[in-house]
Amino acid sequence: MRTGMGWDRDSFPADTGGVTPPFAQTPHVFPQVGLTVALSLCPPVSPPTDPHNLWIRCSVNGRPMQDSSTQHLIFGVPALIAWVSRFVTLVPGDILLTGTPAGVGFFRKPPVFLKPGDEVQCEIEELGTICNRVV
Repeated sequence: MRTGMGWDRDSFPADTGGVTPPFAQTPHVFPQVGLTVALSLCPPVSPPTDPHNLWIRCSVNGRPMQDSSTQHLIFGVPALIAWVSRFVTLVPGDILLTGTPAGVGFFRKPPVFLKPGDEVQCEIEELGTICNRVV
């Protein structure tokens, strides 16, 4: 089921037969529940034309930090929904946080960390943009 340093999306069926991926075995499975709840209160948006082919971007103070696509998700959207639905009742407007693409500040040389006053802007093509100021 594991390939190299990660999980192979093709070997992760909706019914895993009791096998859980690493992210579901750790205490920080849902570390951003506050963000999830806040975003689920936003007005509804139309479903994207293809959730497996959307650009995702993140910038800090206007400087691009992450630029990728949902086509790089390890698990497809149906498998993610099936997995989470085993533990949580999902309703329209819920958001699943799936991780982050390359470009995380901690792994940059030199490392980049957020500080008070920084403005973080995240965008998902067809869904919209959210901007937050670090306090």
